[in-house]
Formats: sequence, structure tokens, C-alpha cells
Amino acid sequence: MISVFVIYNLTILLKYGCLNSISASYYSLPVKYNWLFLVFCWGYAIPAIFMAHDGFMFFAGGMICFVGIASAFRSNSFTANVHQYSSLAAVVLSQLSIMFVYHMYYLNIIMIVSAIVLYLLSKKIAQWMYILEVIAFITVSVALYD
Repeated sequence: MISVFVIYNLTILLKYGCLNSISASYYSLPVKYNWLFLVFCWGYAIPAIFMAHDGFMFFAGGMICFVGIASAFRSNSFTANVHQYSSLAAVVLSQLSIMFVYHMYYLNIIMIVSAIVLYLLSKKIAQWMYILEVIAFITVSVALYD
């Protein structure tokens, strides 16, 4: 799970630089390799589903699977909505799990403070969403591997 996240993101960073979001990597990849974004999402989410101790984390992983299914979020409004709302639901559900099941409140505080600070700096940091997504993935990984 962690290796999938690190290898995919490191490869994208080295090849295409820091993008505006992890999802934007779908469009940076050559068309014949777009499927790698789906593999990345599922390679992270399916182990998270199996490692989950509760419904919140289980469904958070499921939502990341939907993010991967709706990879081509620029193609139409339905796909964009599935992609965007699935990713939002995944973050909310995972943070609820971290709070109520794992009781790792410091991870919630890190996520909330990071979200506020990055949003406030969003005019100055184009990649603010990418950074926040990385923080969200890290908080989930810390909770699941504790």
C-alpha cells in the first residue's frame, strides 16, 4: 500500500514535476498509460479496505476505488462529480475513522490545520491540493499501520 503510493508519486514527480493534484497525473501520463492511475488508486485502496477495522475506513477505501474508476474527470460533468465527491467522501470518512476508531486525534489536527493553511495559501501555492492529498494519504497510512 505504502510502496504503491511512494513509487507512483515519485515516478510522477520525477517525470512530470509537482502537479496540481495526484489526479492530474492521469492527464500527464501518455494515453496508453492512463490506466496506471486506476492501478495506483486500487493498489492503495484495496489493501486499506482489507486493513480497515471499521466501516468508515472500509468505505473510504471504496471511495478511492471510485476515484480511480472516474479517472478521466475532465471528460464530462458526471465523471467529474463522481471523482470529486468520491475523493471528498474518502477524506471525510478516513478522518472520521482516525478520530472515532483509531483515536489518533493528532492526525486529525494535522489534517485540519494543513487544510486551513494550504487553502489560505492557495493563491501562492499552485500545488496546494497535491500537498493536502499527500498529507491525507499519510494520515491514513499512519493509522492503518499503527
